[in-house]
Amino acid sequence: MNSAMSHFGRDVSSLTEYYYRKLMNLPTNIILAILLIIDALFPALIRVYLSSNMLYIASYFSGVIAYLFVAYITWLGKPMSLRRVVGLVDFALLLFLPLDIALITINYYCIAIAASSGFLLFIALSILTPTRAVAAAITPPIIGSLASTLILGDIRSFAILTEVSLLSLLIYMVYIILTAHMGKTHGFNPFKLARGFLNVWLGGSPHVMDHIFESKSIERYVDVFIMRIDREDKKSILLI
Repeated sequence: MNSAMSHFGRDVSSLTEYYYRKLMNLPTNIILAILLIIDALFPALIRVYLSSNMLYIASYFSGVIAYLFVAYITWLGKPMSLRRVVGLVDFALLLFLPLDIALITINYYCIAIAASSGFLLFIALSILTPTRAVAAAITPPIIGSLASTLILGDIRSFAILTEVSLLSLLIYMVYIILTAHMGKTHGFNPFKLARGFLNVWLGGSPHVMDHIFESKSIERYVDVFIMRIDREDKKSILLI
């Protein structure tokens, strides 16, 4: 029985470690680069098709590059590596890409860059101080929007994109506050759980998640029965 338990423990441990790595690892550098190009090129091509203005390609790429550069400056540092900053930018822009494409038809562009500020705030609050989190959330979208609109000399659109960034930030702030309040009322805070996961994913720090699990844990004694079936020249089967 001890041998079976030991064998079972190793199997569970290796399986858990495998899926943990899959969950926590970012895509390869090539995939991250491709996603970044998609963030800029896909909506730009649609805009060019509708307006016949090739400058929109330069506009979108300038916006994404400026966004990434400012995010690199404001986010880089413990626990964020350059690769994780790129992954964060990829995901933030992809998340709002459908909105960007939908609004292109009514003469708006680079909405994904501007609207991502609230999402960045949600992520930033899990690993940064509140003041730095707000700065890290609002600066990349604002500078990205500015770079994008300067290519076209479109100051009016920059004003609109700035309003979108501030509105997105406000919406997420309200959401975070309401979620935290509801969590206190019901004894469970989803934002705190998300913060714990992000601490693990972004910084490799399990302390917040450990504290959550520990606070919800209950000591119980259970009986576990394991049947081991040995097969000739094959791995044993463990039935629990």
